[in-house]
Amino acid sequence: MTTKSKIFIILVLGLSLALLTSSCNQSVPKHTLGLALCLTGSLSNYGQHFQEIAEMLQDEINDQGGFSDGGKLDLVIRDDGTNPQQAVQVDTDLVNNAKMPAIMGHCSSGATIPASAVTIPAKVVLVSPSATSPRLTTLQDADYVFRTAPSDALQGVLLAKLAYDKGYRKISIIARNDAYGGGLATEMQKAFERLGGQVTKIALYEENATDFASQITEANQDNPEAISIISFQEVVPLLTQMVKLGVTKFDLFADGTKDQKNFD
Repeated sequence: MTTKSKIFIILVLGLSLALLTSSCNQSVPKHTLGLALCLTGSLSNYGQHFQEIAEMLQDEINDQGGFSDGGKLDLVIRDDGTNPQQAVQVDTDLVNNAKMPAIMGHCSSGATIPASAVTIPAKVVLVSPSATSPRLTTLQDADYVFRTAPSDALQGVLLAKLAYDKGYRKISIIARNDAYGGGLATEMQKAFERLGGQVTKIALYEENATDFASQITEANQDNPEAISIISFQEVVPLLTQMVKLGVTKFDLFADGTKDQKNFD
């Protein structure tokens, strides 16, 4: 089981206990938790995995008799489609219609940040299991928005140090043009330049891109010693196109590509 999966289990249990505390005085106990996950779209593999874990825990809690007050855990699940606009619509529904006291979501920073504009004024707790953008750290959230994954401000420093320790002094970056990719690329650039290195280019591509030729050319044009890749499952066609173009100096992969099947 991955570290993120273990943290997600703790998150579900923690929010469930919080709901228990807040509803003990009700004559008919009801412990409802909203899940706003990327069940479709580019990050659906993450969202579907999180849903499976949450439902497994729901069954385990309820099969053992539920909570101490006799109430059972009920999950209200919505799909944000890995889309910021849909995420806002989902949270609006969960807050205004389903009356959720807490929402677990979203998978991406690009969905979590705009959705928080709905949950914060409503004083609904929003907890993301995987949003990593540094922007979440400085979000004016009145202490209603949380995440269990570390900020990319930390990963950017580590990627920069890794690059420097491997002897690279001149690199470029290819990244997704979203809160995750752009944020992490910027943090990596700042950290690498503090070490004395040079980032020649940050070439951004759109989330649904399938042709990466222009980004590959841009990242390679100043002859960097290595090209860092900040992506998700689209790393496969990206690397395939890099090899076809004769650009094989890719290295320094971010956490979004952490799946062995991407490299088999």
